[in-house]
Amino acid sequence: MDKNIENIINDIVWWIPNTKLRNSIRNFLYLQIDIFQKNLAIEEKIKDIKTIEEKIKHIEIIEEKLNDIMTTLNMDITSYDIKKQFGLMYEKCLCGGKIEGESKSGGGSSIEITTILRTKLIDIINRYNIKTFLDAPCGDMYWIKELFPYIENYIGVDIVPDVIKENKSKFAHISNVNLKNLDLMKDDLDKVDLVFCRDCIQHLSNIQTQKIINNIIRSGSKYLLISSHSNESNSNRDKNEYIVAKALNLEKPPFNFPKPIEYIEEGTFDKWIGYNRRMALWEISSLPDQIRSDQIRSDQIRSDNGI
Repeated sequence: MDKNIENIINDIVWWIPNTKLRNSIRNFLYLQIDIFQKNLAIEEKIKDIKTIEEKIKHIEIIEEKLNDIMTTLNMDITSYDIKKQFGLMYEKCLCGGKIEGESKSGGGSSIEITTILRTKLIDIINRYNIKTFLDAPCGDMYWIKELFPYIENYIGVDIVPDVIKENKSKFAHISNVNLKNLDLMKDDLDKVDLVFCRDCIQHLSNIQTQKIINNIIRSGSKYLLISSHSNESNSNRDKNEYIVAKALNLEKPPFNFPKPIEYIEEGTFDKWIGYNRRMALWEISSLPDQIRSDQIRSDQIRSDNGI
């Protein structure tokens, strides 16, 4: 028995003159306190068990969800089919869209997240006299539609046929919107004033990113506004297909872009890559001429299966 408890009990019973009665009461109090402490310990154990059970249940749910995703997407490092994977992600709403009013293109495509970006993008459209705007990839166009009044000619392209099909249905009434099902890595792109490429290349391997950039250069367009993060410690380590996304800084090897004309700091944190969202603007004529894919080590090559 704890010495403090023993002292308290003695303070309670010391005045009882009958020794036998005093000892009986003392023993009774000891017993009650012992029972109370054991019950308390049992309750704590029950709480711990419940907490552990809840944690196990939570882990099992997460594991089940991950297994479902991996099974659905059939993730195979040796045959990573971008069109198939992104198509299934869109179809199954794995990036969002199960709740009404939510973008299927992920949390980074919400109205709230893009508040600063929309304002700064309107400013760039005005300052650089952007008349033709290529959104590549366009996704479900959840937030970009807010900019249609500021864009004279909007072209949205995406590798997923169902994305373009749904977008055509939603925006058929808007005359300045043109939508195409294209592969950014190999299909001919329109020559435009601004190519806008947000939240795309961080999901791809370096070789896939390289092919997209080559294709954009070939289009003869004027400006490129593209996601490029401020990662200094990570020299664009190539992405394993099991990784959702990676930080990518186009000013670092193997891309070696010059310093951009300007940055757009979006002011929101991307939890998947661990950096704040940022875009950078380049004049396409200033980019390394037809960046050679063989600048990237062969062991960084993951796939040729388009985007």
